[in-house]
Amino acid sequence: MTEKKKEIETENDMNNEYEQAKIEMLEEEIEKLQEETASYKDRWLRAAAEFENFRRRNEKDRIDWIKNANKDLILELINVYEHLEMAMKSANTDQVPENFRKGIVMVHDQLKSLLEKYGLRRIEAVGEEFDPQYHQAIICTPKDGFDDNIIFDCIQNGYILNDKVLRHARVAVAKAPEEEIDEDQEIFEDQDEPNGIKSEILMRNIIPQGEGEKIEINSHKKKKKIKVNKKNKNQGV
Repeated sequence: MTEKKKEIETENDMNNEYEQAKIEMLEEEIEKLQEETASYKDRWLRAAAEFENFRRRNEKDRIDWIKNANKDLILELINVYEHLEMAMKSANTDQVPENFRKGIVMVHDQLKSLLEKYGLRRIEAVGEEFDPQYHQAIICTPKDGFDDNIIFDCIQNGYILNDKVLRHARVAVAKAPEEEIDEDQEIFEDQDEPNGIKSEILMRNIIPQGEGEKIEINSHKKKKKIKVNKKNKNQGV
């Protein structure tokens, strides 16, 4: 009886070990499947995000293409619009019939409304600070009443179409005048000094030696005249 009981216990132990091994194997398989599921889910989420980004970029490009599809035509219409403006100024005289002037103004206003409807607007120029993103400098010269890097005249109007520059404004920009050197001062570079060190400002001390004769002090040294220009190097033009 005792031996039979031992056999039963041994058999039960073997069954328990088998069941335990089977459970461990199933747990490992479940863990592996869970990892694969998480990997597939992560890849799916990435693919979905990339597709959404692609869809948005494609939609933005499509909208931009629609907005700017007529830019060549609008660029040509700008010339017509500006010619109408010149005609309005020329027709503002007593020699031109009133009905003719009204007709030009009406056509001008209709064309202006049409261009604005499609997103066209003029770039501000005179009185604004020069910005190479919107302006093209044609002239750069000192101008009374205008600070450095300020536009004082617009040679050709510039335009923006739907937040993109269609044509840069061609402008004249004021710059700071160069500071003149006092007539009684000269700045020299002493070529005899080591490492090209600039010498101090030398005054033109003149000693009379008699009628019609003058001698310059320190005139025996080799000197090179340097022009002083205090223009701001970081200005926009």
